[in-house]
Amino acid sequence: MGKEIKWINVAKGILICLVVCGHSQYMTLSKYIYWFHMPVFILISGYLFNNTYNLKDLISKRSRRILIPYFSFALLTLIIIQLQLYNLNEIPLYIENIVKGGRNLGYYYGIYWYVTMILLTTIIFTIMIKAIKNRIITIGMIVLLYIATHLYVANNDYKVFWSADTVLIALFYFGLGYYGKSIINRINTVYGIVATLIGTILIYCEHVGAFQYNLDMKSNVYNHLTLDTLIPVVFTVMIVSISKLIQNTFVGMMLNSVGKMSMTIMYLHLTVMIIMRNYFNVSEWITILIAIVIPVVSHLIFERISLFNVLFLGKQHTIKYRGESRSV
Repeated sequence: MGKEIKWINVAKGILICLVVCGHSQYMTLSKYIYWFHMPVFILISGYLFNNTYNLKDLISKRSRRILIPYFSFALLTLIIIQLQLYNLNEIPLYIENIVKGGRNLGYYYGIYWYVTMILLTTIIFTIMIKAIKNRIITIGMIVLLYIATHLYVANNDYKVFWSADTVLIALFYFGLGYYGKSIINRINTVYGIVATLIGTILIYCEHVGAFQYNLDMKSNVYNHLTLDTLIPVVFTVMIVSISKLIQNTFVGMMLNSVGKMSMTIMYLHLTVMIIMRNYFNVSEWITILIAIVIPVVSHLIFERISLFNVLFLGKQHTIKYRGESRSV
């Protein structure tokens, strides 16, 4: 989708703020945020997926746009770690884990699994729809993979390269966004009110012990075929409806801007939170706020420096070489 959709950025702004809150020390809040925040992010990626590229171009463009910032932020984070610990002996281990990705990374790098996972998900989804071509068969295969991952992948503790095992369930959420575009476009405030009521009832019932539910995609914690579909869909409808409702308000415009910076916030917020907790005695809400503000300021700096645009934002930069314009 070439044209920017305002409510999409608002939704991404809401979600990235929830991601930061999900990594807070408020465990009850984090638990319910984990129910849906990553699935909804993946679902939105599916909604935005453009199938007009051939496979070679898609792999080239997506890899450059995703992996250059991945390694750039990883190096920046490693420098920040060394400035605090100054333990050069651990650098080779850090580099090895950065290359392996997935669950090999934790603490400062705890969110990096998502980046490589969404890249693999996009590539594999593209291969599937271009190779199979039949929508019904493709959807059927994605559903079968969703069932299989609950039976054979869920709750394992393997450290798989780039979280490739998580791709099996991510394909399902990605497919929901891709094949559900027309339904998502029709979501309005009425749908949002219904979804909010259902979501509130589900949280209340789980809180009082009517059922137990957890969802943590990084750790492959997903144990309920029905709820692993129902809950992310319910909260997707809620977030989309809220985003559409507020997109032209002051709050909506603020979230729109934050949504455009969501990947920078994704990469940097854990590092900021860890430093805040280690060196400053402030409330957790202040820590959350600063963990959003500092990445936002960093993003604004990156936008103003051409080299940082390429390294940290994954954008192309045109240079002139012997009279010819080339993109790098």
